[in-house]
Amino acid sequence: MMIKNYRKILFYLLNIVVPLVLGVFVYGIFREDILIVDYLSRYIDLSFLRIDISNDGIRYFVRYYLADFLWAYSLTFAVNMVIGIEPKDLIKTFFLCLIVVLCIEGAQLSDITNGTADIFDVLVEFLAIILAIIIIIITKGEKNE
Repeated sequence: MMIKNYRKILFYLLNIVVPLVLGVFVYGIFREDILIVDYLSRYIDLSFLRIDISNDGIRYFVRYYLADFLWAYSLTFAVNMVIGIEPKDLIKTFFLCLIVVLCIEGAQLSDITNGTADIFDVLVEFLAIILAIIIIIITKGEKNE
């Protein structure tokens, strides 16, 4: 029983931490105008990470949306871990994550925080929330040995 709990906790932690780290890495490589990159640049020279890419197709998605996708995916696992892992809790998780996403985009729209409000941000983050919930549902159906 304890091993199952450790596996579940490890699964959740990996799905929270890894996307966040990858998101910061993506920001560090492709975006200089992000607060976290600016903050980290004070302590670490990130110039070696910079890649100048064109803004077409998949590169555009990576540059402007991948980190947001990863962030929303991570948020979903974190919220679900805190709220609970019962099926009814997934509905609460979905709506809470959606509210957070909309609040952040609203804060950007009203200049409360830095960033550019973008309907595609909301769409990408919505898809990330859905993907995370699907993964949570699928892994709940698996039997841990």
